Amino acid sequence: MNNYKFRGLTTKGEWIYGSLVVTTNWLKQLPKQHTKTWIIESSFGNGGWFNIMRKEYVRPETVGQFTGFFDNNGKEIYRKDMFNTGAIVEWVKDGWFAVMGDYEVRLSDYLKNDRDRYISGNIHENIN
Repeated sequence: MNNYKFRGLTTKGEWIYGSLVVTTNWLKQLPKQHTKTWIIESSFGNGGWFNIMRKEYVRPETVGQFTGFFDNNGKEIYRKDMFNTGAIVEWVKDGWFAVMGDYEVRLSDYLKNDRDRYISGNIHENIN
């Protein structure tokens, strides 16, 4: 299993899931002005060969890493996801947390404490 799965919102307004690639077009002196952020969907098949199924430019601010956790409905949880309680998923210090204002609780504990916690969206869905 790939522990480093990402998602991002494409420039076409669709979510794509896979590997994160950031390119700078070899211009190290101006990296912020020449950076492209991609998510690449891929698979391994045909005797273990790497196969790129789809690649898309994504909005860098929408990129979120898969936490390795699933909500109580079985949905994958990514950074910047929002729970039905209003808590937002963040990486804090040394792990994944559910954050609501100044209140932070480890994501594993947050999911154990209440069976009615599920992802209701994320902070990026209304970006234009």
